[in-house]
Amino acid sequence: MTRRSAALFGVTILLAACSTHYRNFEHPNYGQTDFDRDWYQCQRENTAPSAYVNQYYGTAGPKVNDGMARQCMAARGWRPVKN
Repeated sequence: MTRRSAALFGVTILLAACSTHYRNFEHPNYGQTDFDRDWYQCQRENTAPSAYVNQYYGTAGPKVNDGMARQCMAARGWRPVKN
């Protein structure tokens, strides 16, 4: 995982944790660790090489399709819950 994608992953998890709470309606006993595991797997499943070349490193990095990753989470039973 590149530094940029690791930073993006960290910011995404931080924003998800701060703004919205998710609960798994298929498995109510699942907690934050299970959410993190599923989110990471959904991002990995929906990552493809990007079409751009990084101007600093000269290589194309992976790009996560966030919409598909959210759909993957919904398919696994995760739904946002307002606090």
